[in-house]
Amino acid sequence: MPEATILHRQVFAVAGLLTPAECDEYIALSESIGYDSAPITTMHGPVMNPAVRNNERVMLDDGRRGRDLWRRVAPFVRQHADLPGLTPSASTSGCGSTGTTPGRRSSGTGTGSSSEPTAPCGSGAGSPSWST
Repeated sequence: MPEATILHRQVFAVAGLLTPAECDEYIALSESIGYDSAPITTMHGPVMNPAVRNNERVMLDDGRRGRDLWRRVAPFVRQHADLPGLTPSASTSGCGSTGTTPGRRSSGTGTGSSSEPTAPCGSGAGSPSWST
């Protein structure tokens, strides 16, 4: 049974969200696609700034996977996320995987292992994202 651990106000980790076999599947999928350096988003568009973010990632638009991840994590978001004024919106369909290599750090979620699926993200239709 998945269990949330509060790490900081608005930051929590959910252990057991995926089975070991599902983790292996996500890792294999992300490695088959390949990792790219991750830019930061600025008002001028995406910019590479390794002083702020120097991890690598895979972006994948997959509505089925995004909906499945959201279905699993939504109860924890609703219970533990202190996000006043925000509501889930069915406007995105992707999911991402962030990985780090030795000497690199991720400013996102996870522990910095070789690859870690994250909550739904991307563009398309079907999986919730947060909006005002």
